[in-house]
Amino acid sequence: MFDNKHNKLIVAVFKGGCSSEREISLASGEAVATALREAGHFVHEIDLKKNKLPILPDNTQVVFPVLHGSFGEDGGIQALLEDAKIPFVGSSSSASRTIMNKILTKRILEEHAVLTPQYR
Repeated sequence: MFDNKHNKLIVAVFKGGCSSEREISLASGEAVATALREAGHFVHEIDLKKNKLPILPDNTQVVFPVLHGSFGEDGGIQALLEDAKIPFVGSSSSASRTIMNKILTKRILEEHAVLTPQYR
C-alpha cells in the first residue's frame, strides 16, 4: 500500500522505445528514475519495446515519458496517454507534433516575434 500523505507520487517512467535513439532513451530514463527515487517518489521503470501504450502498474499517478525520436517526441505516446486520460509530464500531443515540424515551428516563432536564425 502506498502512503501519499507526504505528497510522494507513483510514477511510471517510460524509456527505450523503438526508434534509433533507443539506447540513449534507456540511459536517460534510468537517470530520470534515479532522480525521482532520490526525491522520494515510488518509480516503475517501463521499457517500451512496441509503439503502444503498455499496461500501467496499479495506482500509477503520472507517466514520465523519456522516449527519444519517433513516437516519443512526435506526439505519438502523448496522444495515447491523452486518449486514455492518463496524466503525464511534458508537452501535449499537438505541441509535440508541431515542434517536430521544424518549418512550422519557425513560422510560429516568427509570428510571435521570437528571434530565430534564417532557414530554408
